[in-house]
Amino acid sequence: MHCPLRPWGVLNSARTDYLAGVSPHCDEVFHEVAQRTERAGSLGKTDIAALVVWKRLSAQTRWVSALMSLPDAQVRAVKPPAQDAASCGNYPASVPATPSPPLS
Repeated sequence: MHCPLRPWGVLNSARTDYLAGVSPHCDEVFHEVAQRTERAGSLGKTDIAALVVWKRLSAQTRWVSALMSLPDAQVRAVKPPAQDAASCGNYPASVPATPSPPLS
């Protein structure tokens, strides 16, 4: 007899195992994109890029694993000192992009 709920039990078990082995901050990117998408009612290019790139990073790499384990608030707290160090106060925070030549 086929039980339609059986696959969900397997998926729920896999999700439980996954969550037990990763930082609770690992999927913050997905939650942020989901909230923004819900507010906007659509996905933008930034949202698609975030979803594709975030899980394509190899968690086997130490820096990626460390980044995925950090709370987003801690990552954002680094931005002002890092931006100051990078610009040394000599450059504006943002520089307008130059137009690309048309594709032929």
